[in-house]
Amino acid sequence: MLISGKFQLEKNEHFLEHLVALGIAEEKAKVVDQLRPILEMNIDGDKLTIVSYSGQYKQTSNLVFNEEVDETVASTLTVKSIAQRRDDNKIDIFSRGNNGEKGQRTFEFFEENMIMGKVFGGTRGSNRSQHQRHRELCKELDASLMEL
Repeated sequence: MLISGKFQLEKNEHFLEHLVALGIAEEKAKVVDQLRPILEMNIDGDKLTIVSYSGQYKQTSNLVFNEEVDETVASTLTVKSIAQRRDDNKIDIFSRGNNGEKGQRTFEFFEENMIMGKVFGGTRGSNRSQHQRHRELCKELDASLMEL
């Protein structure tokens, strides 16, 4: 199964509630909930790179399968994360914050889309999102990034 690629967010279930449960102010959470970022996933050997593009914002996570690494999330928060492959089409990322709070992101890849589930602090901050695989979008994004 092809995991590497670019994916456009199509649908987010319970994301606003997820953000508020994580402590983000509701007004800011509403703005973030309206964004439709692009996720770029790339596997190179035992390395997993995830890049999220949303307007002028770009967040990169560099992970190593089965190895704990520091990962910056939400632009300023650093957590300890471990990525693991599961089956041909699934990746789990387990994270732990400095306060001991744990979270999990699960990515399940299909021919035309990717489903991502997130659970942080038990089910208190969970959500599920669907991302469409965009082959044409890849060309457009690559061209616009060359200009940066």
